[in-house]
Amino acid sequence: MNLKKYSPLLLAALGLTACGGGEDRALESAIRKVLKDGQVTTEEWQDLQAQSANGPYSDCAKLLTLVEKVNANVQQKAEQLPSCEAVKKAEQKTALSFALFVENSNSMMGYFTGNTAFKDAMMDLGSRIEEKGKKNDYYFINDQPHKIGQDYEEFIQKMDRKTAIKVGNIRISKLDEMLGEAVRQVTEEGKTAILASDFIYDVNRQNPKDAFPKLKYSIKGKLQKLREQGDYGLLLLKMSSLYDGKYYDYQDRPTSIKEKRPYYICILGKNAQLQEMYLHYDLKSIRGFEEAIIFYQPDGQAYYHSVLGQSYKAGQFSRPRGQELIQSIEKPELDKRSGRFEMALAIDLSKLPAPASYALDKANYSVDGGNFSIKEILPLATAEIHKNDQRYLGTASHIFILESSELPKDNFEIKLALKKQLPAWVAAAHTEDDRKIKEQMDKTLGLQYWVSGISEAFNELGEDNHYFQIKLPVSN
Repeated sequence: MNLKKYSPLLLAALGLTACGGGEDRALESAIRKVLKDGQVTTEEWQDLQAQSANGPYSDCAKLLTLVEKVNANVQQKAEQLPSCEAVKKAEQKTALSFALFVENSNSMMGYFTGNTAFKDAMMDLGSRIEEKGKKNDYYFINDQPHKIGQDYEEFIQKMDRKTAIKVGNIRISKLDEMLGEAVRQVTEEGKTAILASDFIYDVNRQNPKDAFPKLKYSIKGKLQKLREQGDYGLLLLKMSSLYDGKYYDYQDRPTSIKEKRPYYICILGKNAQLQEMYLHYDLKSIRGFEEAIIFYQPDGQAYYHSVLGQSYKAGQFSRPRGQELIQSIEKPELDKRSGRFEMALAIDLSKLPAPASYALDKANYSVDGGNFSIKEILPLATAEIHKNDQRYLGTASHIFILESSELPKDNFEIKLALKKQLPAWVAAAHTEDDRKIKEQMDKTLGLQYWVSGISEAFNELGEDNHYFQIKLPVSN
């Protein structure tokens, strides 16, 4: 096994489902591709682990057994396969170092009361980074960071209201300054920073509509500096927990509530470090997890894709001769009965840095050229693939069915792109007036402003505002 420096790993572990049927075939296909050159590198092994992260082959020994089985049936066999012991040693060399900040301002005290999902999540997350990390620092944060120490046991002992309420100035909550400290930990201390907070900005009784634009651009500025210093990203988790205590609205008036409320976990670090967390920490299994979104600048990597010749086909088309994959088509014709043209495009989204729900939402895509639109997006495991199309699947994870009822007569190009845009849950969870909080328990004051600040900090640094774009030439 070639123990190279840790390369960028797969990012889609949060969206993977258990292997079975079509996914078994996809994994075996990926293994055959890896074995083509007669060796398995560290990077290739980590890629295979990502594809099997939450399925029956998530265990190293079981995955290795499957690789040995496939290796025995390929023409060019790998002489030496990785050992699980070598994999473990490689992971230990790349262990991360964390700074975990837990906000303990007035607005957070309700999460500390009783046996809440919030406290459980903090202790669970602390346990996971303790297992994976080299040397971690734990903090409360309000007016400034207040270090608890590096002892995980001490950290969990202090995860209660009686302790949290006595640390620092709990009346102060400056979201932009908290994120600024997280950025400092990343850029100056070399840490992966984690900030858990309700992310409710203290507007000092101002009109929120006046305060929030300032918050947005303050956050944008801090994170833009982070992005400009290197290959950094930000992973945002939307969580929920029972809140038992006083909620303070933007006019600083308290309301006693005992209901489920949202809060957020913000993780900042090198893209490869965020990828490591996606791959090995199974974040969506943390109690209270609801949604996730990652912000980063794409590296321009190519996404495997091929048109399928027979599956989900309506109408006719030809393929250019000499192509191993179908990445362009010729002479498309509408189906004479339905008056429509449909074709299937197999794409590998296993390296996509976005949750599965985002990749499956047609509203997040743009399709230009040929009057095409997306009819359906299917995970490979649920798709019905014609036997003649198996050779085009490669490492594909999803099937896109494209349709058109009016084909141009001239040559054209179909451009399919996954847009980088805020998911619908951000707008759904946003409010600009929290004075009647009991009527909007699922809302966060100013959410859309600070998430937009994060998004713009990363998106404006690149020319393209999409995760990927696939171009498919069509000639007549």
